[in-house]
Amino acid sequence: MPAIILAVALLGLSLGSFLNVVAYRLPRHDSLISPGSHCPNCGHAARAWHNMPVLAWMALAGTCADCDEPISVRYPIVELATGGVFVAAASELLGAGATPALAYLLFAGIALAVVGLQSILRATHLASSAPLEKQ
Repeated sequence: MPAIILAVALLGLSLGSFLNVVAYRLPRHDSLISPGSHCPNCGHAARAWHNMPVLAWMALAGTCADCDEPISVRYPIVELATGGVFVAAASELLGAGATPALAYLLFAGIALAVVGLQSILRATHLASSAPLEKQ
């Protein structure tokens, strides 16, 4: 049982990492496949170990390895949240047979929540930085 939970946690962390790609690229109409992971500031490609969920962000102290620009804390938060949700679902429903379907629904729900929240925050930022119209 602990090995299964660990596998589910790793799967959740990995899917959380992919959700970050979806949340960043989908609103920009960028491809989810190409180019590979890269710094949005300097464009340098991420090395293979930079794609390790949570650990790479901590090892890099939340900055790009090439240009030292900050990497949003949203990345490890989404990864940890997705991993945690998957572990909680697997712990509750491991013997019920509903885990794959529930995992898919949770994955889709988290993706929608992250993209939606990001869009709301972006719109709020744009609205607050727009000059006021003269009346």
